[in-house]
Amino acid sequence: MKITKTCLDLLGEHTGNRLERIKRHISAIDRMDGVNDSKAVYRELASVSRNIELLAKETRAVLLELHAGLEGVGLVPELTPLPDAPDLELTEENGVFIIKMDSMLPFPSKGNAYYLHVKLDDFLEHYRNIRGLTAPIFEERCAVIFLHHYNLEQTKSRQLRDYDNLEYRCVMNVISRHFMSDDDAFSYVSMHDIIPDKANFLEVKIMRMSVLFEHIVSGYLNGTY
Repeated sequence: MKITKTCLDLLGEHTGNRLERIKRHISAIDRMDGVNDSKAVYRELASVSRNIELLAKETRAVLLELHAGLEGVGLVPELTPLPDAPDLELTEENGVFIIKMDSMLPFPSKGNAYYLHVKLDDFLEHYRNIRGLTAPIFEERCAVIFLHHYNLEQTKSRQLRDYDNLEYRCVMNVISRHFMSDDDAFSYVSMHDIIPDKANFLEVKIMRMSVLFEHIVSGYLNGTY
């Protein structure tokens, strides 16, 4: 069948191209044996990670095309459309990057949150490209603060969300790829808070630890904390 042959050809092309790139970056790491340059190693690892993510994205797109083709000839039912991804904003103020999402994060039980990962990843990639920022933006340990804003008027009719059970890991994975050398405890600390407001939305603030400490000291001296 032409549909399936096209799918196999595209999968082979994408897989071959990405594996070649991955091999080059891993070979570069191999050549660094005995060289004490952790930043260079992290850069190559970030490139490996990026190519693996792109391979997953490309293969998923091919499979969606296959499904659409099979759907067109009546062999499979229609796909359930993904939820609309929230609108995103990104600002930078005094060394603090602020990502704003115009809705709260969903609960994991409500289904796959992959659509968040895709839109945020493309959004941050575009932001870095137009500003000439390479990944990772921060090479030192940083803080990632999730601020879950909730509509104060709606708390009368429903229970306040438990942010421990929100789907933030897919968002954290994307943030770590663009902002950090790794996603381990040596690369960042993560904090969460809930804020009464007039609407439901999410803010994520990413900053160096030194900037976080400056904010804490300043707030303490000004009586904020």
